[in-house]
Amino acid sequence: MSQTEAAAWTALAHEGLRTSSVVWLTLPGSRQPRIAWHVWHDDAALVIHGGSEQQLPGLDQLQRVEFCVRSSHSGALLVRGIASAHTLSASDPGWAAAAAALHAHRQSPPDGGLQPSRWAAQCTLTCLVPLAPALPSPAQTGR
Repeated sequence: MSQTEAAAWTALAHEGLRTSSVVWLTLPGSRQPRIAWHVWHDDAALVIHGGSEQQLPGLDQLQRVEFCVRSSHSGALLVRGIASAHTLSASDPGWAAAAAALHAHRQSPPDGGLQPSRWAAQCTLTCLVPLAPALPSPAQTGR
């Protein structure tokens, strides 16, 4: 892939994740990608999971994860790729800003303003940073 193609893919991945509130993630042991709500913040898709939030088993164990974003208008696949995945603990310097970004976009939090405290105690906050296009699967290449 040329530098121009890589830059175009990165721009598309960032735009897709920035304008969408959901991403599909391919997780270990799952036959199909799992949908997850996220918030785009500081060039990363932030995902809160575990506890009483969305269940994304195995995400916290991954260093890289395959993702795809669909067009919010047509539902067609917009971009598919590999993202680095790293967990922020509540003691990490970026956790408070990341949790605040997620909290601001969470609809109807059951515990209102106490939600970030619950997340710190019960959930996992994962940052997904788009890296590169995913390789086509055998089904896509006809092999």
